[in-house]
Amino acid sequence: VREVSETGLDALLATGLLRQEAGLLRFEQGALEDTARALAEALPEVAEIHGRLADAWRRLGERTGADVDMPLGQHRLNSGQSAASVGPLLRALRTLLDQGRFALANRAADLAITAADLAATPDNPLLARRMEARRLKGLALLELDDPEGAAGIAEEAGHLGWGERLTRTRLTVLRARAYVQLDRADQARALFSTAHASFWAMRDKDGLAEVALQRADQARGDNRIYAAEEGYDEVLRSRPLEDPHVAQALSAMVTIRLSQGRPEDAWPYVTQLAEAAALTGDTRTSARANFAAGSVRLAQGRHDEAERLFLTAQANAATSGDLRMQVNAVNYLGEVARHRGDTPTARSHYTRYVRLAKAARWPLAEAVGQVNLALIELSAEAWSRADMHAARAGKSMARQPKSWIWVYVAIVRAACAAAQDDEARARQWWDLSLARGLKTLRSGDLWGPVQVLARQAAAHGWGELETAAWEQLAMIRRA
Repeated sequence: VREVSETGLDALLATGLLRQEAGLLRFEQGALEDTARALAEALPEVAEIHGRLADAWRRLGERTGADVDMPLGQHRLNSGQSAASVGPLLRALRTLLDQGRFALANRAADLAITAADLAATPDNPLLARRMEARRLKGLALLELDDPEGAAGIAEEAGHLGWGERLTRTRLTVLRARAYVQLDRADQARALFSTAHASFWAMRDKDGLAEVALQRADQARGDNRIYAAEEGYDEVLRSRPLEDPHVAQALSAMVTIRLSQGRPEDAWPYVTQLAEAAALTGDTRTSARANFAAGSVRLAQGRHDEAERLFLTAQANAATSGDLRMQVNAVNYLGEVARHRGDTPTARSHYTRYVRLAKAARWPLAEAVGQVNLALIELSAEAWSRADMHAARAGKSMARQPKSWIWVYVAIVRAACAAAQDDEARARQWWDLSLARGLKTLRSGDLWGPVQVLARQAAAHGWGELETAAWEQLAMIRRA
């Protein structure tokens, strides 16, 4: 702003309506900003002003190395330079996706789509960029729990024209991921197979790794653990350690081993994650490595070390702008507190985690937080409150009825029903927990609800259910 009009900036600051804060201008009140923006946009020379601001942002980026893609793209678009705005807006969009800032990414995608559409001409239709902008918007919509919107934008992109084979195949992967969330598993698998064949024909190793990873994620989400392991192993065998897909696969394998009650077998994957972080220097991978290490240490009962690692992961994530990792660290700090027996601190962390997840529109994360709150109430024998939190978890995941989280929702609700002497409901929820894969898991978090179910079934004389619960309890490693 100073480059546009230093005198004007000084005059504005002198009014007291704005303040300087960390190199940015802040209006003292939001209503003032809205009014000022409306007045500025109504000026006849507004396009010229946007152009001068775009030049100022560009020079700032060149001088400092700061990421200025978003304001640069916005001002270029608003100044009528649509073709010049597409590149910065697409880069900004990818950065926001990497950082987990999906609502902002969705808005950036709309700007990128507008810019690419305006820049297209009959001689140069810019199909690749127009389709890519829509694909990236679809990725944001998936993370915002809008699979219908993601599938729709993928279809819209396909209708723009034939485009490049690589772009079309990536759109196929997007549609498949949307169908996974829409519980259209067979169609998703068919689309993944189509994408795999296309990437194979193009010898696109990155695309093949993406398909393998997404297939594995689908299998893990449905609690088909062995199929998930095969998919992640394929990624680990086929890609070098510095590949981002490898970091995701390693993190997933840590989670799987922990769910099987095998923290020692999870540690080699943690070691590889740390090696990948050292090799790439990527702060996001460092956050993953510290988070995974903390998860293993927590499972081993080394609470102080786990807490330190989660705080380090949270700091890494703040540095890289990875919102999802920062939020997940809140949940796991709650886990540390719960396992220490510090219920008030655990409840505070979990409540904050649920609030953040709900604001970010992450239904699975919200459900995890509600299940953790349910486990606290279950341990206090507050059956109604435990059931309430489990019901809320189920409500947030109603669109994904085969997710692994339903094992925990169902077993908690079965325990609560048994404690309230409701045999029919207890059996119904117990059967659902089995259908969703209870017998494949060894997580210590299952110990509490299964033990409650076994004891309550014994007290009520429900012999068959009691026997089944005690048998399941014997399979679980107590945390």
